[in-house]
Amino acid sequence: MLKDWVKAKKPSDEEMTARLQKSRAQLANMQMAIKEKKLPVLVTFDGWGAAGKGSVLGKVIKNLDPRFFKVISTLPATEQEKRYPMMKR
Repeated sequence: MLKDWVKAKKPSDEEMTARLQKSRAQLANMQMAIKEKKLPVLVTFDGWGAAGKGSVLGKVIKNLDPRFFKVISTLPATEQEKRYPMMKR
């Protein structure tokens, strides 16, 4: 079963840059459509501590218009809650 598995090739840096630019443009267009239709949207980032959530969030909001979103951090977890990912709370 696993002997037939073929590892996918990593895209080149140029291809990744092109994909990222296209995705950023799509995200900006979606933001404007959501703003025009006045739709509420909630996006959550969940993960263990030091998993890179802040870095990813920074890259996602880099090209968005800051007038139309807020970044809110949740309350600190209790000792019991720290044993589980945030979405389990």
